[in-house]
Amino acid sequence: MGEHGNHFSRAHSDSSAGGLISGKGRRHGRFLGPDLYSEFVNHMRLRSMKPTALISVSNRLIDTLRRAFSKFYEDEEDPNQIWITFIHVPDVDKHVYHHAEGLAKKWNCPNPSRLRYEYIFEWEIPEKYLIHKVSVQTLIERGFGMEEYLLDDALPLTSILRKEVAKRLLQPSVGGYEIGLTLGLLARCFGARAPIRQIALQLLQDCSHVRFIDHDVQMVSASYWDREVMHLDFGHFRDIEDGIDTALYDWWLADPDFVYAYKEHCAWAIQIEEDLEREWDFWHEAKFDDDNIDVEKNERKKQQLQIKQYQADTRIEDAAIRLGL
Repeated sequence: MGEHGNHFSRAHSDSSAGGLISGKGRRHGRFLGPDLYSEFVNHMRLRSMKPTALISVSNRLIDTLRRAFSKFYEDEEDPNQIWITFIHVPDVDKHVYHHAEGLAKKWNCPNPSRLRYEYIFEWEIPEKYLIHKVSVQTLIERGFGMEEYLLDDALPLTSILRKEVAKRLLQPSVGGYEIGLTLGLLARCFGARAPIRQIALQLLQDCSHVRFIDHDVQMVSASYWDREVMHLDFGHFRDIEDGIDTALYDWWLADPDFVYAYKEHCAWAIQIEEDLEREWDFWHEAKFDDDNIDVEKNERKKQQLQIKQYQADTRIEDAAIRLGL
């Protein structure tokens, strides 16, 4: 994660067209102007039943959280099947996505600013950019829910939700360090494989409005839940980062008990994978080296190994989730 780039997230479930793959399937080549325009116009029709070759992501986590938890609270979807996926695209690959607001301005679409935080991939989000995914069920089990923000059994508009989150989490009077601890503990719910420090900082950024930075006097003018501008020194934000790092590293990732449990988990998982790899090697050898092989029996063995592989992968992933990965 040392490369400079952009972080995105996407909420998706069984009801999402394709999830991380477009409703039209996988890649069939980059679109030229007229074709991209046609796909974009269709993509913007929220209630259209016509599949599109575009997949939306957001560079604001608050948008993704609202979409994911709305699927749970309002649409009553199974929280085990609602996912938040984290994506990182290095700057050298920024040509693989489009800024939705930029496309809307290019084609004179109405109200392009509503798409300011939306970005679009064609056909699929390449696997090499995927960092981690976590289910809403796992977040709830780890203590991250959004019930306190519900209004009439539904989450409010993002503009209102941002203010409510700021009121609860970002009160400057609490002190920067305490704010950082809270953000760090919330980010922990997403698991150690997620970009947890980025998540904590993103929540801070999403729910605050920096109006002016004065480097001469080292002050930041910012507003949170209303138009009142607060003047905060740089130390306040350094304290927030210190609190985040304490919650994530000192209290968790660098804790000897967690480090030991993580090493034990990795050794156990590697052993399972190596045992299965040997079984697959035996199967391949039998398939390609034995001229008198029983094809039907060989196919049954392959199916048994596929089931065993799935079960092993599930066991490893379930254990990783229990560990907090």
